[in-house]
Amino acid sequence: MIVYRHIRQREMSSFLAQDPSFAGAGPIAISQIRGASHAANPQAEADDVLLVLAEEDGHLVGYLGALPNRLQGKVGEERFAWLSCLWIDPNMRGRGLAKSLLEQMYTAWSGRLVITEFTPAAKGLYDKSGYFQDLAQLKGLRVYLYSPLAKVLPKKDPEKWRAYLPIFNLLEQLSFAPQNMRMLFLAKGKYRCESDEKWRSESNNLLSEPKEGFLRGSKDLEWILNYPWLQEGPEDEASQRYYFSSKAKSLDNGYLYFYEGQTLKAVVLYLLRDGHLRLPYVFMPKADAKELIRALLFWMRQKRVIYLTTYQEQLVAALQANKWPFLGRRPQVRHYIITHPLAETLGGRPFSIQDGDGDAAFT
Repeated sequence: MIVYRHIRQREMSSFLAQDPSFAGAGPIAISQIRGASHAANPQAEADDVLLVLAEEDGHLVGYLGALPNRLQGKVGEERFAWLSCLWIDPNMRGRGLAKSLLEQMYTAWSGRLVITEFTPAAKGLYDKSGYFQDLAQLKGLRVYLYSPLAKVLPKKDPEKWRAYLPIFNLLEQLSFAPQNMRMLFLAKGKYRCESDEKWRSESNNLLSEPKEGFLRGSKDLEWILNYPWLQEGPEDEASQRYYFSSKAKSLDNGYLYFYEGQTLKAVVLYLLRDGHLRLPYVFMPKADAKELIRALLFWMRQKRVIYLTTYQEQLVAALQANKWPFLGRRPQVRHYIITHPLAETLGGRPFSIQDGDGDAAFT
């Protein structure tokens, strides 16, 4: 018999410390650092359900996570949760377990859910449920400064490409010298880029635009930086029992500040993982996107960024307008779906989405 267990925000810390699954040898439903992050989420309330566990004879056979957030509706702020980390024991597939977990979470959140970055199989589950409708499809761009083969192919199929990894590493190293020479001819623009681990109070002015979309303030950004979901280092026993991201070979995150003279024009929360740069939150109400990209390129060169992915509309347009100095580019699409009751609260209001909305800011 399947038993379902709900882990609420007020219970997360004790769950991490006391649940027997962490001391055993089987799968775990959440990593310690991700659980600590959930417990500290400034948008979570004590009774919010953060995990639904499915257990059979005391063994974990499935789980589904939720990340509380707020959005701006037509009559005010609305609370909801992002679905995250759906896992089913391979031996239990075909028994309707994923459907039951989704029903449990849907009920726990009164039908107020949003999802992005799902697999085709998961999309089939969500479509069959009848709970969801399309919210948006963001068109992004991935650009490559150096050869990405050593970073990209082994992740897609480790067994297939392991024997070729020395060759890919060599190609990556060989691409640095000529590409760095090319970038020496990149002229500096109007903006300069400064990195910092701290939020600068002057940045608050850039967040004071009219509220729309998913709501994140400076406290949320500090939480994202101070409670990461990833740790730098090799895979260990715990990470091998957790089937979602928890480790990175190299990891760096913080803020990038873009100035024109003494005037702050933009602030960006960045995540650099294994040579892949993402820009989860970009605040640039009056900045010149082309100048921002130009200043960003100098910082990327210093950090040896292999490739950059962004869905921010102004930055995508600026990158598309100038192919140099990139080795290549690839279009990206990110799909968002929303439950019908939550969609009704929007009332046709303008809806902006940042790259980091959902759990993308962490991984």
